[in-house]
Amino acid sequence: MCRHFSADIQELHIGDDLDMVIAEYEKAPLYGFSTVSKYFNTACRGIVKGQFSCYSFPSGTGKTTMGISTLVESCCKEIYDTKSNSWIDNPSYSSNGGLYIQFELAPKWELSPKFLSAITKVPTNHILNGSYEFDERDRVEKGKQILLESNIHTVLMPSFTLASVNQIIEEYVLIHKVDFVVFDYLSEQSNLSREIAKSNGGVSTRSDQVLATLSSGLKDLAVKFDIAMLTFTQTNANIDNQDILDMSCISGARSIANKLDVGCIIAPLKPKEYKVAEEVINVGQERGFNRPKPNRIIHCYKIRFGSEQQGIKIWGHLNLGTGEWTDCFVTDRKNNMYSMNQTRL
Repeated sequence: MCRHFSADIQELHIGDDLDMVIAEYEKAPLYGFSTVSKYFNTACRGIVKGQFSCYSFPSGTGKTTMGISTLVESCCKEIYDTKSNSWIDNPSYSSNGGLYIQFELAPKWELSPKFLSAITKVPTNHILNGSYEFDERDRVEKGKQILLESNIHTVLMPSFTLASVNQIIEEYVLIHKVDFVVFDYLSEQSNLSREIAKSNGGVSTRSDQVLATLSSGLKDLAVKFDIAMLTFTQTNANIDNQDILDMSCISGARSIANKLDVGCIIAPLKPKEYKVAEEVINVGQERGFNRPKPNRIIHCYKIRFGSEQQGIKIWGHLNLGTGEWTDCFVTDRKNNMYSMNQTRL
């Protein structure tokens, strides 16, 4: 029989090579690069090569800050530890190299200070003001040297298309051995819209279709180059009206979530959630626990290879000045306490 299939089809008799699969996972369980949260690492196995993760934020609540911190978490050999107030070997260092693609911030003057802040835990505004406290200036000097020795790159692409993103990623994978890409963020751009319309025979394409195509394209690139791919979106007005935050809160197109391996909404607490946090903290203090007060929740709405309950909420504190995340506790989607282990990757 003559088949006329595309070249990317793979066929397998189930059972073939299972001995190899079992042995490989016993040797190296399926985990990826570390997220900023050890609870989130447990829930989603980290940011795995060949997989596509998307975090959605309300505007101005830490999207870029968390993206940079996540890349630093895996790509820098040393980081400043605020618990010991000293430089330590980074236990999560595991990436050959990272690439940060974005289309808004000037790489040298606006983006690089954020990377410096993430590794040194010196607030970004101190760096931008050129005014430091205590040992911050020395930390900045050491952090600068570590970043110079790290394999982290950034590309500013104000007029990107899927073709140009493919070309840039291929170049950095082949030349710089990059295996972790952060794309900040999913947005409709005129060049991208024209590219997609042209591929559809010149038919005008709706905004939601453009975003869905971009999401699908980034997933394809993660698989093609065997890289971990993390991106972001903004959220829509549903975030203010719903108690349970899920893909319906994604700005532009909920279909973005179709290709995701990991999807979450990261947002400030609502009044009801502040009350829950206060109760948990008070109970903890009575039992001798000193939990920090959370100011963000990771609402996990899609985890393809997770073993935890879908819809869990990871409560934590995000320092917007440095990008440092501190885990607080976990609940289910209805704010009942949820017990789970932390995983350091």
